[in-house]
Amino acid sequence: MTYSCPTISDFQTDDGRVIVERAIALRYDEYLSMEYIEWLQKVVDEVRNEFSYLRKVSEQRSIVIEQRLSDLTHSIKIYIQKEVADNIGLIDRLMERLREPFYGPKPVELTRRHNWQIFPSTKTADLKIEKTSGQDKKSVRRGIDLSKVPAEFEFILTSAFKDQAKEFNKSLDLINSSSRPDWVQNYYVELLHDRWSHIARADIAMDGVISKVMAKVADDPRHAQSENWWRGFAISLSKGDGLAAYETCQRFLEMRPQADATAGLDG
Repeated sequence: MTYSCPTISDFQTDDGRVIVERAIALRYDEYLSMEYIEWLQKVVDEVRNEFSYLRKVSEQRSIVIEQRLSDLTHSIKIYIQKEVADNIGLIDRLMERLREPFYGPKPVELTRRHNWQIFPSTKTADLKIEKTSGQDKKSVRRGIDLSKVPAEFEFILTSAFKDQAKEFNKSLDLINSSSRPDWVQNYYVELLHDRWSHIARADIAMDGVISKVMAKVADDPRHAQSENWWRGFAISLSKGDGLAAYETCQRFLEMRPQADATAGLDG
């Protein structure tokens, strides 16, 4: 049995925040792979089918994963695009299923949340994305002439954008030499707009170089891990320096694949 669930855009407010009115938060203290998240989605579907008589209950809660990691200053929140009825029997059954596997991640706790802001993580973010405040201008690193920044790129200087860029940069820690290429492609390219709306806006403004970089990383995560200077574009975005980000992306895109670079050296 299939269910229609809200998408992340249904929770987005006019000022760029993502607020879930009724949520179930599954807290984890470790990184979760895409394979685990896909497995979790299947478990939710199976549990919902066990309680199919609750499918018409109006009080549904959206399921959000919250990863609280000791090396991050904020938590990573992922809406898995699944809902369940707010029923104690169903919720207990869901937790029972999630704690069944002998190996692998397990939720530390489950909590109900109301009007939960899942993006941006920081509570102090300036969420007026259409304007650049005086404080934003003071925080821009020396060397950027604000008078020469085109109006269509001013959003990159806002706190809301830079906060998301910091979160995006932190999320790149999830990519390692054993990452599945299809997971990287799905998480950072196909779902870029849903997960990182401000970064997607910058990608459009920069002729798609950000998504092209992430697609190239997806082609060979092992090589990208060894040549991780390409992540500099995300650091530049977090500082509001779109030009430096664009230049880093271009350099990485122009770099020849390792196999091509060594071809013909023996001849």
